[in-house]
Amino acid sequence: HPATDGLTLQVLGSVLEIFLSPFAKWGIFWDYGSLFQHPDSDSGIVRSMEEEILFKHGLDSLSQFFAHPNTRVLKLSQIPSSVLLSTSSRTATHNTKPYHDRGWPFVESCWAGLTKNSEFVLVLGAWIPVLAPDDEAHRLAYLLDQLRQGTRRAPLLPDEFNSIVDMKSFSTVMDDGPLVKRLYRACFVEQFRITSRFSYAKLGWSNDDVLQLSKIIEGGCISNAIAELNLSANRFDGTSFQRLCEGLVDQGISVADFQA
Repeated sequence: HPATDGLTLQVLGSVLEIFLSPFAKWGIFWDYGSLFQHPDSDSGIVRSMEEEILFKHGLDSLSQFFAHPNTRVLKLSQIPSSVLLSTSSRTATHNTKPYHDRGWPFVESCWAGLTKNSEFVLVLGAWIPVLAPDDEAHRLAYLLDQLRQGTRRAPLLPDEFNSIVDMKSFSTVMDDGPLVKRLYRACFVEQFRITSRFSYAKLGWSNDDVLQLSKIIEGGCISNAIAELNLSANRFDGTSFQRLCEGLVDQGISVADFQA
């Protein structure tokens, strides 16, 4: 949600500025700002009927923004420590529940973490602009390298997602719970059906993550021959890697370019 002092926008703006180029055009979708919200639900002022229809239509399409292979997802998981030090004396008036305990951020993170290239999901909580190089080309490389590390775990199977999402905090649990479970399952099936290039490089994955990916493969979720499977610069050993390879063989899935 927006910060009244503009700090969230300041962090986001410093990152978006690096992507700016006279040769590229970008569109920005920000869930809270791009979907109609209740003007003042505490006072009984809610969305109009037309806004409610558009809001629900937007929710049904939400997974496409986060899971699409060509969108970049910027996660505002926390305020950078350099900013927190300068604002520690202020009184918090907004929701202070941790990012990953909140329902919608968790759901959107799961969508983005399905099959998207590891460079396309960035966590802005670790962003400290003053440490970035001065020249534009190296600033972008630094940004992509620093902010993707450890940004996500291996994808959850739909039933696993259902169990975990029940423990998350939603403003309207009765409506949002069944909705996100339906949307996640549909998105999971579709993304693993159409994707042939998987780049999970440099995410700090451990044996547990590789074994989780193995479960997805063993479950027959991947229907295409794999053009690329990149697991390089992670932290797993031969045991989990062997199971992954055995799963690929058992499912008859060929991999043209395998990096580990």
